[in-house]
Amino acid sequence: SIGSVLVSLGALIGKLSLCQYVIISLFETFFSSLNFYLCFKQMGGIDNGGSLYIHTFGAIFGIVSSITIFCTSKEYNKISNNPHLTSDYNSNIFSFIGSIFLFLFFPSFNTSLIQSLSEEKEKQILRYRGIINTYLSMIGSVISVFVVSPIVSNGKMKMEHLLNSSFVGGIIIGGCCVICSSAWAAILIGFIGGCISVLGFWFLKKKLKELKLEDTFGIL
Repeated sequence: SIGSVLVSLGALIGKLSLCQYVIISLFETFFSSLNFYLCFKQMGGIDNGGSLYIHTFGAIFGIVSSITIFCTSKEYNKISNNPHLTSDYNSNIFSFIGSIFLFLFFPSFNTSLIQSLSEEKEKQILRYRGIINTYLSMIGSVISVFVVSPIVSNGKMKMEHLLNSSFVGGIIIGGCCVICSSAWAAILIGFIGGCISVLGFWFLKKKLKELKLEDTFGIL
């Protein structure tokens, strides 16, 4: 639930009051728990790393909250064009430290909830497979950033692409990290995910602005 709330607030960070954040967090905690119960307990869906239950649900909830709050707001332009809502050198450096930590700890995040009806030895094998696949997928997404970012940024590497798209492979393979049995498949999944993420930052954020939709951190 905490993961879902953190993802959702990425769309709204820096733009609401403390009271609004508390209300959103309380509602989302209830609905994310309900979503997990229905998908995992009732439907038996496999999503060990929470690609669907945590990240996708959190992103959609955040975007819907953004639609509800900002599309009808008369102060949208004032909020959206605030000069304090841009990154600078220092904030990028601190964000890069966070990306490194995510790169280090994503494998344990993806494999912490592995469910298996078999003995402990099989669970250990699945954990090792999940850890290796997560790292391979993130390597694929890092490669994609260095390939795609210069293409869409006139030959330059954009820091926001590197910060956000470099670990997207860990998110996207979370649901199938223990199922994927080939190294090349894990790398390809991460590479495609990284490409989509960079293209989203380049193209989608502009379109969202036109629709009066806020997505500060680029969670969508």
